Amino acid sequence: MTIPIFISTNKNYIIPAITLIASVMENTSEKCIFYILHSELTKENKIFIQNSLKEYARLSIEFIKISEDIFKNAPPMGHLTKETYYRIMIPELKTEIDKAIYLDSDMIVNCDIKELYNTDIDSFPLAAAQDKVAQYIPYWMLHSYFMGITSLNYFQAGVLVINTKYFRKNNIKQKFFEILEQYKDKIKTADQDILNLIFADNHKKLDYSFNFHVPLENYLILNKDSDLPAFNNPKIYHFASDKKPWNSNCKYEEIWFKYANKLIEEEKLNEFCKQGRKKFLSLVNEYTNNSKTKVLYLFGLKIPIYKREKTEKYTIKNFLGIRYSKKQNPDYIKLIMTLLVKNEEEIIETNIRYHIAMGVDGVIVTDNGSTDKTVEILEKLKEEGLVLEIIHEPKQTYEQEIWVARMIKLAKEKYGATWVINADADEFYYSKSLNLKESIKKSGDINSMMIYLYFLFPDDRPNFLSCPYFYKKIFQDFETTMLQLSPIGVLHNENMKTCTKVIHKTEGFISIIKGNHNVTMKNQKMIVPSDITCYHYHVKNYKEYEEKTKRWIETLKYLPKMYCGHLRRNLELFNNGKLKEEYEKLYNKEERETLTQLGAVSIDLSVYNFLKWKGLI
Repeated sequence: MTIPIFISTNKNYIIPAITLIASVMENTSEKCIFYILHSELTKENKIFIQNSLKEYARLSIEFIKISEDIFKNAPPMGHLTKETYYRIMIPELKTEIDKAIYLDSDMIVNCDIKELYNTDIDSFPLAAAQDKVAQYIPYWMLHSYFMGITSLNYFQAGVLVINTKYFRKNNIKQKFFEILEQYKDKIKTADQDILNLIFADNHKKLDYSFNFHVPLENYLILNKDSDLPAFNNPKIYHFASDKKPWNSNCKYEEIWFKYANKLIEEEKLNEFCKQGRKKFLSLVNEYTNNSKTKVLYLFGLKIPIYKREKTEKYTIKNFLGIRYSKKQNPDYIKLIMTLLVKNEEEIIETNIRYHIAMGVDGVIVTDNGSTDKTVEILEKLKEEGLVLEIIHEPKQTYEQEIWVARMIKLAKEKYGATWVINADADEFYYSKSLNLKESIKKSGDINSMMIYLYFLFPDDRPNFLSCPYFYKKIFQDFETTMLQLSPIGVLHNENMKTCTKVIHKTEGFISIIKGNHNVTMKNQKMIVPSDITCYHYHVKNYKEYEEKTKRWIETLKYLPKMYCGHLRRNLELFNNGKLKEEYEKLYNKEERETLTQLGAVSIDLSVYNFLKWKGLI
């Protein structure tokens, strides 16, 4: 058997390509032929590759040049180069091959590649492992959502077993270029997005160990992912980010250097790695559960430097010129909540007392021109020490991101906050530990959390906090059609769409995104915690629904037309005398019972029971 393997490279990736090939040949008993796709390799480059790998008798190499004109209109993608697109050409380049492997060059193969090649794909166009970025990192979760791809089906295209016969028979290359033209302003991961648009719902799922995404390991640990067993025996290490073993400190870099050192002369490797510090000396992060250990690799020896647990403050010292941190206070968290409010007399006091009981250390509030008793209530709570600061912002321009960022800065600089929750008065953050700071401590070495919202389904009872009905399942368009659900109850209902909020550190904060729904951080490490949920009492009864609509009349004049579409629609209905009719279509008993049967609405009294337990209602 001869196993056909395709890789793409350029002049900057020659040494990684050699290292990858060496790792395959060191672990594989079968003959392998590597087809190296390129557009710029010189004769000298090719000779260097062949000479570096000449000790492997079972290895054949063939260089295939790809015309740069083919992908001249393909958009660049950050650290990804044009060579990433070349894999779509594989089925056309070797028509005598019906099955092939594709590997990215930033990989180390730690298994017999025959095991991957033997994957049965007769009934599938390709096999690939799931890309967990679409499951755990908010930016990519939203990206897959807006591309119309279910995050659980989104695959990572760095390792592919390709049914080339299927590609040729179904003219996939033509479809690829048609989608590239259609989506070139939307795609973020080059050809990977396009392949997912074609095959997300029609591919064989590889075990995660075949594409062990090194930068995501900690996300999987913290979320107790079902693919955690892949950590015990990674078959292919994938250094899939702009941080590679040869240009930065990253976990498992010693495995990459094991093969690179074997084949590449010291001088060339040192030059490639910029001063060659990693060959003899490297400082690497290692994660175990919720702790992080800094490990020094010195001439092949592994020396733990320090262990960093769930902590906030460090003293920085130097040892042999190496920076390291000493734990100063492992349990120090000061959690402050920011609130942007307007006419919230019905709920504001309960909200603030609830969050103080749930572990929040204090609240900073911006009042946007309330005309009811909201400010009076806030002043009373300030006298008690629960509210730290009240900022009066009467402008109706609703510059939410500016106002929230101002409160975050104040929380950090004046009140020493290490973490903040950016909330609205009708949002109640619930911790299964019954203390939000305890839930944050459990989450390990991260700096932000994405929190899912559960929306109330009101039933017009006098005490809306005792209403137990919440939307907990988001329906996709295909489910709506399949189940023949009312478009009024789903497609036009904001409650049925994915919505998230954010809890984050103050250290490293850059900016608030989308009002207060997301955040950008320096060296962002975000997870979806398993034990924090936000219950959103956004609609309490019809009276409040109408008042909320009227409150936005002036503000909507200052906002872009694409902003707050549901509120603009409600305002139009109100002006036409149809708002009550809309409310009754969305929130009636029959609709609630139907959605409950379908699993969209569930009974949940977590917030109400906690409030009763603390004597707050």
